[in-house]
Amino acid sequence: MNLIEAAAFLGVTPRAVRLAVEAGKIAAEHPFNDGPWMFNQADLTKARFFTPRAHSTTGRAAIPTGDQSGFDFSST
Repeated sequence: MNLIEAAAFLGVTPRAVRLAVEAGKIAAEHPFNDGPWMFNQADLTKARFFTPRAHSTTGRAAIPTGDQSGFDFSST
């Protein structure tokens, strides 16, 4: 499976799968720098434990809000 297929199989985003691979939570092969990630379905079945964590949220905003203080930059 490629990255998009693996994400659909796990029910998460491709970014979540890629981050899990980089963290060593999911086994994958990336044989060429410009090539696709390749996943084994058996490895993905073992990795289903991470799916609930990918769907959980911390309740914190991922983008700046009006509650955050701004930066004062010097014009010099």
